[in-house]
Amino acid sequence: MDTPSDGALTIRGPFRIHPGIGGAGGVATASGRDGKSGQIGENGRAAVAVGGNGADNIKFLRARGIKGLNNIFIDSLIAGDGGDAIANPGHGGDSSNCDTPGGLPGAGVSVYVEANGMPEIGDLSTLLRTETQMKLRMGGIQVFDEQTISSQPSTPVLTLSVMSLQNESGILTTYAVYLEFLQQVALIQNPNRKILAPTWSGTFRMENFNSEISGVARLDKMRQDVRAEVQKFIAAFQSVNP
Repeated sequence: MDTPSDGALTIRGPFRIHPGIGGAGGVATASGRDGKSGQIGENGRAAVAVGGNGADNIKFLRARGIKGLNNIFIDSLIAGDGGDAIANPGHGGDSSNCDTPGGLPGAGVSVYVEANGMPEIGDLSTLLRTETQMKLRMGGIQVFDEQTISSQPSTPVLTLSVMSLQNESGILTTYAVYLEFLQQVALIQNPNRKILAPTWSGTFRMENFNSEISGVARLDKMRQDVRAEVQKFIAAFQSVNP
């Protein structure tokens, strides 16, 4: 780059301009309030978090009376990253009330799993069903097999639902577990018509993981939550079926 006697600026060699990077958006974290425990557990409160927008990277280049503009090279214009958003919904409150009538001999176990983010653990549905059945037996509750459940529609059933969310790489980031006890009930308006309906429900448990927690550790946390909910059901069942 030189300046002759006439004052005109001439760019003779490569002249590189670095526009820089736009600022990142702020991180947002929101936590919902846990529901209160009681005879009827209160629902946990929702949580909504919105991360800040990354800054734009808008630059203007104006030149007057300058020669050799074709020697100017401008690096990439990179906008700022959007901020992370972390939402932690509140846990539902425990319920101490049980609508289950006494005299039930036992219960079947059904497990519904949607957790494809942990392929290394094998058949999660079978694992959770086996552990739940074992815990019920240890609690003195007779467990009906799948054949009994399918052949006798009136069989009371403890249902375990497991749902999950995965990131783009297929890694489990969030899971939720929920238990309900279904048994045959009669409709008030038509007592002759009987259907299976929930008479007990546990706490909706949800967990968010960070990338440092291994798949095995995530499985252990899920199993702990399931065992805790099953123990609540055993206590409620035994309170009316001593």
